[in-house]
Amino acid sequence: MNTNHQDSTWVVEEAAANEFEPGSTVTLSLVDRLRFLPGKRAVWKAQEANGAVLFKAYDVHPKQTRDAEREWSMAKKLANARLKVAKPLFKARHADGRVGVAFAFLLDGETLHTRVEADTLRELFRLVAAQHDAGFYQTDNHLGNYLVTKDGVTMLDPGTFQSSNSSLSENERLRNLAILCATIPLQNRSLMGQALSSYFEASSAIDDSPSIRNSLAKATRKAANTRLRRYIKKTYRTCTEFIYEHNKGHSWLACRDLSPTLAKKLRERPNSFFDGQPLLKDGNTCTVVRLIHEGAPFVLKRYNPKGLGYRLRHACSMPRALRSWSHGHALRSFGVSTPRPLACYSIYDGNFLREAYLLMEEVDGISLHESPNPESMAHAYASLREELQLLQATHGDMKASNFIVAMDDTLTLIDLDSFCFHRTSWSYQRHAARDRKRFLKNWRDTPEALSAFRYAQA
Repeated sequence: MNTNHQDSTWVVEEAAANEFEPGSTVTLSLVDRLRFLPGKRAVWKAQEANGAVLFKAYDVHPKQTRDAEREWSMAKKLANARLKVAKPLFKARHADGRVGVAFAFLLDGETLHTRVEADTLRELFRLVAAQHDAGFYQTDNHLGNYLVTKDGVTMLDPGTFQSSNSSLSENERLRNLAILCATIPLQNRSLMGQALSSYFEASSAIDDSPSIRNSLAKATRKAANTRLRRYIKKTYRTCTEFIYEHNKGHSWLACRDLSPTLAKKLRERPNSFFDGQPLLKDGNTCTVVRLIHEGAPFVLKRYNPKGLGYRLRHACSMPRALRSWSHGHALRSFGVSTPRPLACYSIYDGNFLREAYLLMEEVDGISLHESPNPESMAHAYASLREELQLLQATHGDMKASNFIVAMDDTLTLIDLDSFCFHRTSWSYQRHAARDRKRFLKNWRDTPEALSAFRYAQA
């Protein structure tokens, strides 16, 4: 977040609130940057004379006018249709060419993906039914585009809405619902069935039925797969969440909230973290160390240099560090528990990868093979397997030591070097069978655990 921004003056071009007039000036203090798309736009919490506003500032680029006008005009349409959206205030222009759109700031709100509960989901689906009945739908329909406040669920990001002169057709409704349902964390999907009833009860044009539910389930699986592929691509570029840099044989990917001092040391002297330190793992393939920075624990994994023959054979393959980086973030976006990757630093000799480093948050707990009663984790293991099945994903190295048991008995998946999202059911089934066989091999000498996990895999 950026917090040290000077005040700036904007000239109001259009206004939808009485306290602002076209041609007048507004002085804004840009306090906190909430979202950022480099070269395109930034979203700020800002202060002006009448109080806090949400301000979208569009940088000068070829599609600036189109994007700002779409945001402004659609916000007014949604408000006029009496749909719950942040109140549009004004559209303004800065002397440097930027265009901004201001909304009333919703106090004490949190995005819905942090409040996935039965009541909020029911209210969400009632709101979506009202959108569809009024002829609106959100093309980027995800939980992060809805805000929960004391007044309920409110829509965000009007610029991603489309509208028509009539209510949506059955197919249009199901397609748009599927996009939203695909963003509900896998562990919360059990709440979705009942919550969806609120949509059908509120809708004036579509009835609840087994055939409709089946069609929606198929569309949701397709939407989840599309979302997964798009998100993986997002993890390799600069965006609101990540920073990407590539120059002079060095590639750097990092979360924006990574400590600058930690990032600097990792980029300048990565091996200093390993020198003279006790290692969690010291192998030919990789070396792993635990480190403390500013009081917080992290795990750093170094992918050790390989010979020329190995590098030639794998020149066209995705490096393991990058695979772990992107797959870790992708799993977390669906609610699967795995350590959060914080940075991925790769060093190249020409086009060949020499070595790479992956920094992750540390997960508190013990490995499953150290658990005194591993069989007690059979239910958690079955839930994790179901989540991976929904994503057609396999781990590739199902050792008990690659599962961490937390204090609340949740199961966290680590070591994603061999992880894979499969494009076909055939490929998934083949590799999933290997995963199951490898996992049961852990418990050959512990009959009770073997029986419990075998039953969980049935």
